[in-house]
Amino acid sequence: MLTRHAVPAPIVSGPSPGLFVSLGAWTWPDTDPAGRSIVQFLLAHPPGLTRT
Repeated sequence: MLTRHAVPAPIVSGPSPGLFVSLGAWTWPDTDPAGRSIVQFLLAHPPGLTRT
């Protein structure tokens, strides 16, 4: 006889506050092809340090 054994899902805590502090954010108004107003939102991580 087969029985189903439920495996608990892993606990995911989500992004840390430090991640949000390190991101850069830019917003700007725009229009879509139909002429409706939209807002563009860009989140970006700053580039890593490189040796010169």
